[in-house]
Amino acid sequence: MNLKLVSALVAFGLVSAAPAMAVTLDFEGIPTSSDVNQFYNGGQDIGTPTVTGPNYGISFGPLAIVGTNEDPSAPLFNPDDARLGSGILAPAGAGATMNSTIGFSALSFLYSALSEGSVTVWSGLDGTGDALYTFNLLANAASDGVSALTHWDQLAAVFGTVGHSVTFGDVAGTAGFDNIAVSQVPLPAAAWLLMSGLGGLGGFARRRRRAA
Repeated sequence: MNLKLVSALVAFGLVSAAPAMAVTLDFEGIPTSSDVNQFYNGGQDIGTPTVTGPNYGISFGPLAIVGTNEDPSAPLFNPDDARLGSGILAPAGAGATMNSTIGFSALSFLYSALSEGSVTVWSGLDGTGDALYTFNLLANAASDGVSALTHWDQLAAVFGTVGHSVTFGDVAGTAGFDNIAVSQVPLPAAAWLLMSGLGGLGGFARRRRRAA
């Protein structure tokens, strides 16, 4: 394709990177004690009953359990915080990794931890590739005599590259998470379609000139 044409398209904003899409995982609508599983990937959680969630291209590994802050019979997952709804993420195993097939450039979340630990962002799926960023969690949980997780803090970071997974399972059994917000970085699909179409027209024009 003619480079002058590409430059003109860029100048007029017709070819540009798609804006990042911010999505928040609040774990509402998932039955308590269910695995999040494919709920945020347009699929279902693992629980009784199973429910289908929105398609954000995000899935969770095994034992990414949903706890509740409204059930007095489960005091570990009974935080008293106005920012929280009825559901929180309570990793119960090392495999409780969040995977994003789209990828993300920023991450924030609320957390409450019984002991110090860390959560790491990785360039590849399932905690593989390069470690892009590590969130260090303080032992910030405070008990009110009923609940073990009554104090929550927020952490946030922007990365210099694209992450595809977060190993929440590194603090399995000792921390809860909520309002996990990711700034996703989708491929500029519209721009690629436009470029491909113009490229096809350019090839057609060249064939016509050769035929002439």
